[in-house]
Amino acid sequence: MLEVITVFIILILCLYHYWKSRPCASNFPGPAGIPLFGVFFNVDLNRLHLKLYEWTLIYGNIFQFSVFGKSYISLNSADVIRDVLGLEPNATITASREPSFFGEYCLENYSDIVFSPYDEEWARRRKIGHQLLHTYGVGMHFLEDEILQKLADMKQFIRENEGKDLDPHDMVEEFLFKNLSSLVAGTTDPQLQRLMKEVDENANEIASPMVDLIFRMFPFLRFLPLSVARKPSLVKFCMDEMLKIIKELTNEGNIERGIYYELKNAKERHGLHFTDNHIKAILVNIIGAGISQKIITNLWTNNHSDEWHDPFVFRPERFMDDSGLLLPATHPTRKRLLVFGFGKRACLGEVFAKNRTFLFLATMMQTCIIRKPLREELSDLDPRMMMPGVVLQPPPYKVQFKLRERVL
Repeated sequence: MLEVITVFIILILCLYHYWKSRPCASNFPGPAGIPLFGVFFNVDLNRLHLKLYEWTLIYGNIFQFSVFGKSYISLNSADVIRDVLGLEPNATITASREPSFFGEYCLENYSDIVFSPYDEEWARRRKIGHQLLHTYGVGMHFLEDEILQKLADMKQFIRENEGKDLDPHDMVEEFLFKNLSSLVAGTTDPQLQRLMKEVDENANEIASPMVDLIFRMFPFLRFLPLSVARKPSLVKFCMDEMLKIIKELTNEGNIERGIYYELKNAKERHGLHFTDNHIKAILVNIIGAGISQKIITNLWTNNHSDEWHDPFVFRPERFMDDSGLLLPATHPTRKRLLVFGFGKRACLGEVFAKNRTFLFLATMMQTCIIRKPLREELSDLDPRMMMPGVVLQPPPYKVQFKLRERVL
């Protein structure tokens, strides 16, 4: 009897949500779905990007679909994305954010930058956050010694494990979270790095558009004895612990650098006060990446369209001219690649990420030769097989590292 009542209540809630937020008539093509549920049963929630790619081939560069009465418009090419997100008045209109479970519950009622709605306060937070990350991405010479030490640790790890089949994910992850720890706290700390990893992994799962929609419709799900239902509370707990450790590190070490220090002193430096909730939420934005928006910028389809010719094959020469030099940023091929999004909601950490990625990869290539694993087959790195989440990741694989002679 209890099960019947539960199903009945859920059905009533679905109907209410459907009639409250049913989409208006639109001229956009797209899959029809079924009443109430829309295309919910037509997609794998963890691999929505693949279904969007498939629908693009059928419906073109702009189409619409609905889930539980919520309407989505998918933008699927660089030209369309640039027009809608980059040209006014569309740029300001599309810069807003629809309500989200992750932003409201996990990020303390939209105290962040990525998930909060567009208003003057958001614009000020965004500007300061962008300035800080740009500064830390390009310069900040006081962090160079720590970065060099991290690179030295990486070389030592390779030296100790030469000739072994290794999963490079562990090494890359350690380097990444050490850098993030230095970025936000001005120093490294193993416990802080562990909490950052917890936040990143769990937020990556529950902040994806379809999972977020389900939690937003049925927030009581987080109280059920399900593994995914515990993740929102886990994210909030890890955020609190993360901020606690950062405060301790900053106070005990008299640290006067890092994103936390800058945000804590933003009133004196930038004329804007950040509460602890603001700081926690913005740090989560920095640690992870999020796109959840009134519109879906379908970057995966754009970056794997037929315009690339063999889009699922790694061909770096696509971005080189006849002399082997990198194409300029204004070249149509470069402009078509949108890795960090576009417009007012483009990724905050683009400069920092590019800088650290270049530094890591350049050091790797100078230090060692990377070979196929000896004792097992190399995994299929087809991007269509990547692990799901807000940010896709390759499945586990192993390689071998051999130090170059001049660095022995």
